[in-house]
Amino acid sequence: MIYSFGFQPIQVGGCNVEITPSDVELEVRREILEGLNAERVNWHGNLNELDFLQSLYDLEQLPSNDSRYSNASGDFYQHRVNNPNDWDDDWIYSDKRFGLVDGELKLFLDFITKVVDPAVRRDEEESEEIAGKINRSLRRIGYELVPGDLTYSGVKYAIQALRPGTYSSRREISSPTRYDNEQKCPKAFNVEPWPLTRLGHVAVMMPFDAAFDSVYEAVGAACERLCLKPLRVDDIYGPTHIIDDVFRTIEQSQLVISDLTGRNPNVLYETGLAHARNRDVVMIVQNKDDVPFNLRHIRYVKYLPNVQGLEGLVVDLAKTIQAIQDQQQT
Repeated sequence: MIYSFGFQPIQVGGCNVEITPSDVELEVRREILEGLNAERVNWHGNLNELDFLQSLYDLEQLPSNDSRYSNASGDFYQHRVNNPNDWDDDWIYSDKRFGLVDGELKLFLDFITKVVDPAVRRDEEESEEIAGKINRSLRRIGYELVPGDLTYSGVKYAIQALRPGTYSSRREISSPTRYDNEQKCPKAFNVEPWPLTRLGHVAVMMPFDAAFDSVYEAVGAACERLCLKPLRVDDIYGPTHIIDDVFRTIEQSQLVISDLTGRNPNVLYETGLAHARNRDVVMIVQNKDDVPFNLRHIRYVKYLPNVQGLEGLVVDLAKTIQAIQDQQQT
């Protein structure tokens, strides 16, 4: 059985963990925004500024920089509608309320994805050129804009995380390996279209047994410490085969957690599949003898299925996931 967690490096629910962008990430963001400005790319494209912003932000929930108004909506109307010359055309890049430079990474990624959206930019060649230039910098922090679904308006772009080892924090990098819709699906599966890697997706594999419910809760608690939101794949309904759901979930994930306790054949199969798809896999187990001989060279997290042991699993698993996150960004 597989469970999945949306891997969001931002605040989720009541989690109060503050995530600070790395120096490299800040440099990349500034580099991209300065490039758009230098080449006079109209960030809102065919849309007016208000329609563009309202598709990403709730302006009435953002503060006003003008004491005459209670929120950013009034502020915007006064200085960009009534008096459009009050602010420069690139005002949004430096406005801290919109978080493009040092706010949540998701805000920045959503913004640049919108810039090349077919609803914003009807010229597909222009969107492709802009996306290509953005990717030169964006790949330094492990992401890229890739063409996805073909809609009535044109090709929609999506953010895809690169596989660990295919990008570098150095400015001089070679073109990274592409994992997109052009890949050929293995014969054993029927997965169309090819699933893109989601921003920080974590797949958790363990036996479908009530005895593992408390383990699942511990895994969820470890993820919650890092502001990860759980989603169980068995809550997904549809006419698909379970093995296709298994493959799709692994393919969309950056990280896989496998509980090898009892050497469950399904979990072993899914773990091997995850390794074959070049995923980071965190193995957890109650008895070290359940780790197959040919996997014992890979570090695993051992735990006991009692209260104290599960509390230790929360701590150890959170540390392990954090270490992998750090490694993926170097």
